[in-house]
Amino acid sequence: MNFNKVSFALTNSIKIKQISNTEFQLTTSIIYPNKQAMILFIKKINNNWILTDKKQTLKQMNFIYDLNSKDTIKAIRKIITAYDFQMKNGVLLTEINENDLSQKVLEFLMCIGHLMNMYVFFELD
Repeated sequence: MNFNKVSFALTNSIKIKQISNTEFQLTTSIIYPNKQAMILFIKKINNNWILTDKKQTLKQMNFIYDLNSKDTIKAIRKIITAYDFQMKNGVLLTEINENDLSQKVLEFLMCIGHLMNMYVFFELD
């Protein structure tokens, strides 16, 4: 590895596409188990900017977990609460502004990673 290769890889780890004046798509280099890229969105709703996954995380989790299980629901709530995010109707989201955008995107990615891999914390019989 050299500086140019590392720089190129990290610089291209998130690709940004403007959908409209009020929406941006962030395509990450993170791949879900079903080989789909993790895509996030920044949207303006009611004069507030939010970062959202548009239900993608919950849809992916459905392949791994029993989403009706009380233990699974409890674990999801704990993880989302730990990051101070919300899940409304299956949509993971948080309010953002220009000053905290980078930090919130990184925390959002970490939260999704924890949600996708929370099975490692379940007790195995």
